[in-house]
Amino acid sequence: MKDYEYTKLNTKANNIVLINLPSMTYKIDGMEKEFGYNPSFALISLGTWLELNGYHPILIDLCCEHLSKEEIFGILENENPIIVGLSVHTENIELALNMAKLIKLSFPSVKIVFGGAHPSLVPEDIITSEYVDFIIRKEGESSFLELAEAIVSNENTISFDKIPGILFKKSDTVIKNSLRPPITDLDLMPLPKREFFDINKYSFVVNIITGRGCPGNCVYCAAKSLSGAEYRELVLSSVEFR
Repeated sequence: MKDYEYTKLNTKANNIVLINLPSMTYKIDGMEKEFGYNPSFALISLGTWLELNGYHPILIDLCCEHLSKEEIFGILENENPIIVGLSVHTENIELALNMAKLIKLSFPSVKIVFGGAHPSLVPEDIITSEYVDFIIRKEGESSFLELAEAIVSNENTISFDKIPGILFKKSDTVIKNSLRPPITDLDLMPLPKREFFDINKYSFVVNIITGRGCPGNCVYCAAKSLSGAEYRELVLSSVEFR
């Protein structure tokens, strides 16, 4: 495929692109048609939090929207974001690293941020990539917001080494900050703005997350490692039903 050169625009200081990468699991044996597919709740939650704090998130779900490289790059050229965030799992880590490389080579000023299960559990394996600038571990809303503030202010508002839950490189040295404690009161979080995606393109079943964390020790599940052992509830009265 031909590598395209795009005209670089002045970065729009509050634009952040969040990408949900393709994952083949939901397509196995017709599972997508049988059980439906919902957009990434994690990206919706993160986008809602960022917008509430003055940023302009642009969410792209490549599990639903099968965009080409040229189409994705067209969005990046038009929006010219300060950050591109990728939600990454083990099954698409190679795809994520390849996309980070393509984006970084064409848009070198854009900061590439990885989050999700795989970067949270094995961040040292990823941060060494020259195309990945930051990794956010576990719950990402507060860490991502502080990271955006640090990038926009050139670390005048807050420095990278003061942000819990991130990894980054400084003079070719990997800096691994302490983990951020989980959000204890989920009722302080805004209701997720599903309008980031065209819901008509998805299943008629709408997913709702009413808690985070799990006290269980199931050997096949990473919920405890990602969200903590304490179960935190979202009060159902705060959920708006329509």
